[in-house]
Amino acid sequence: MGNKNIAEDGKNTRFSSSNQPANRGRKKSAYKELLGIIEQGGGTPLSYEEYKKMSSELLNLDEEALKSLANDKSTPIWFRAHIKGIVEDMKVGRTYTIEQMMDRLFGKATQPTDNKNEHIVRAKDLTPEEAKEYLKQLNEIY
Repeated sequence: MGNKNIAEDGKNTRFSSSNQPANRGRKKSAYKELLGIIEQGGGTPLSYEEYKKMSSELLNLDEEALKSLANDKSTPIWFRAHIKGIVEDMKVGRTYTIEQMMDRLFGKATQPTDNKNEHIVRAKDLTPEEAKEYLKQLNEIY
């Protein structure tokens, strides 16, 4: 059973000009909080253009240069993670990490789809004779 005095009991918690929540406004996004932490630590956030430039330079390095960057502790962690992914993929013969980097740099390649319904045959649109003929053709094919 519900509270019969809900209107009276709720007067104490009702919003008014004198009763406002302590934390007004929208919460900061996690991304902005991380940017603040990076800036407080003396670092500078990475822009998209910087990411693009560094990733394209990374893709032009040879194996030895990649390995030396991956082992250098002063290399940014995201850069090292990309390098290790590329090197591991290279050992196995995959291109997964490079493909993902390319997708992020240039956008995914479009994959056209055929949305034409010309090849669809609807049974309700066929006469009984046409349906029998179509079934016969399908049986011959399959």
